[in-house]
Amino acid sequence: MIKPKLAAELQACPYRGLVPYLENDADYFFGRDSDTEIIVANCLTTRLTLLYGSSGVGKTSVLNAGVARTLRKRAKRNLLERKCPEYVPIPFNMWRDDPVAGLHGRIEETLRGLLPASWARKFPTRPARLVESLRRWSDLATSDLVLLLDQFEEHFLYRPVHDNRFDDELIEAVTTPNLRVNVLISLREDALARLDTFRAGIPFLFDNCLRLDHLTQEAARQAIREPLTLYNERGAAKGRHVRIAPKLVEQVVKQVRAGRVRLNSEGAGAVKGFNESDEESAKVEAPYLQMVMMRLWREDVREGSGKLKLSTLNRLDGAEQIVRTHLDAVMQNFTFEDRATAAKVFHYLVTPGGTKVAHYIHDLEAYAKIPAEQIGPIFDRLDDPDTRILRNVTPPNEPSHRYEIYHDLLSAPIRHWRQQFEAEAAARSARLDAEAAAEKARQEAAVAVEAARLKAEAAAQKARLKAEAATQKARLKAEAAAQKARLESEAVAEAARSRAEAAAETARLEVEEARVKAELAAEIARIEAEAVVESQRMQTETAAESVRVRTDEITKITQELLTQTRDFGKDSGTIDSKKFSDKLQRLQDTVQTVSEDVSKLGEAAPKP
Repeated sequence: MIKPKLAAELQACPYRGLVPYLENDADYFFGRDSDTEIIVANCLTTRLTLLYGSSGVGKTSVLNAGVARTLRKRAKRNLLERKCPEYVPIPFNMWRDDPVAGLHGRIEETLRGLLPASWARKFPTRPARLVESLRRWSDLATSDLVLLLDQFEEHFLYRPVHDNRFDDELIEAVTTPNLRVNVLISLREDALARLDTFRAGIPFLFDNCLRLDHLTQEAARQAIREPLTLYNERGAAKGRHVRIAPKLVEQVVKQVRAGRVRLNSEGAGAVKGFNESDEESAKVEAPYLQMVMMRLWREDVREGSGKLKLSTLNRLDGAEQIVRTHLDAVMQNFTFEDRATAAKVFHYLVTPGGTKVAHYIHDLEAYAKIPAEQIGPIFDRLDDPDTRILRNVTPPNEPSHRYEIYHDLLSAPIRHWRQQFEAEAAARSARLDAEAAAEKARQEAAVAVEAARLKAEAAAQKARLKAEAATQKARLKAEAAAQKARLESEAVAEAARSRAEAAAETARLEVEEARVKAELAAEIARIEAEAVVESQRMQTETAAESVRVRTDEITKITQELLTQTRDFGKDSGTIDSKKFSDKLQRLQDTVQTVSEDVSKLGEAAPKP
């Protein structure tokens, strides 16, 4: 694990690797002073400048850390001294979205950030057309606006087929008289032909073209030494100081020199070997120089060394191996199928002797028997600025793309990688074949085992069924005997039960007969008793009725006697003694009769 202090050192590395320099990195940008001066001079004196160069030559870094930085410093100085910037650089490379809206926004952002805040009330509102926006801002700043349109080839990639709005606005901006705007268009050399779409609107389109070349060897030495010198100056207060071996500088410059490809009519060719007398071979490709220096910095800083050493370069097996490590990391991001495709087409891009060859995609399709639609996306990724494995070297007006290995330095690593991949693929194929054979043997063994298992199960099933049949037969025989015994036992028990039930029924009937007889006798006795009682009741009722009648008669007679007696007292007359005696006698007779009836009634009453 890297300690925090070392991590900070790594982060402060004065080299950029394959990443383009930004405007803020300008202090560490060296080796392009002459190119920067020429480009700046053209931008300030002509309405349109075309800057082109091969992919990876460093156009973006020159525009950001060279041209834009120079113009911005000059603008700030002029603003202080003359109260106006005079020239305002406006870098722009955002082509994926609407470039008209994007450029409007970048113009406003740049001018608002540069001009004093006290001018804010004068800032114009955004108009509909780009030319009007440029006019308003240039009039406000009383300065020329310098549009730096970088990576312009991407505009053609993302531009809708039927949308020419930006093209029309750009043509108007370049050709409108008295408009204080200069334009620089930067693009890859292989995209120059696509600018023909502007030729009708801009007659002087190709009048001012600048080609950016690779670094000279002396510029490459500056790009190695000067960033380190600045790093040491700024780190002196913190005790930071890193030296570099002079021999290391020369070895790095020597190992990352550029080569030249001479193409024939078929689109293929050979690269000349490094030749000190060859002007092109004396040039150095900045991206690979930066890649090697960043790797050396990381290795030596990680070890805590205060010196970038030649021994470290040798320990890493030189620039070629550093690039190879980069290649391995890039290729590892592809799927196995895409790596297999790349390995097949790499075979035609690098000869066995290490010479790189350029080919059209349609030729590679025929050679490798792989569809162009499958090759194209892989090559696009390998041509990306962050990878720089291949480069597009399509001549102007060619419909098909042609590619080559980006750098001679990559030829040997690519051959080595392809050999390794082919060995890996062969090993993978052998492993897959072995796995398939093992799987087949396993399946055959499994089938045999399964057949044996099924056979054993069938035999076991047969034995089991036979045993079950014997068991079933014995069980049925035993069940039949048991059934017979059970039936016989049940018959005996049933007979005994029937006899017992018959005896019980006979006894029950006898008891029932006795009960019926007893009930009949009791019923007869009850009826007779009721008859006696009823006779006695009737006799009693007759006697009672007689007593009641006699009693009424006694009452009547008594009443009459009383009446006569009362009347006699009232009238003081005489009583008929005979009648009175007769009634009295009759009363006595009646009382006697009632007394006799009552006696009879008492005799007739039932005795308890």
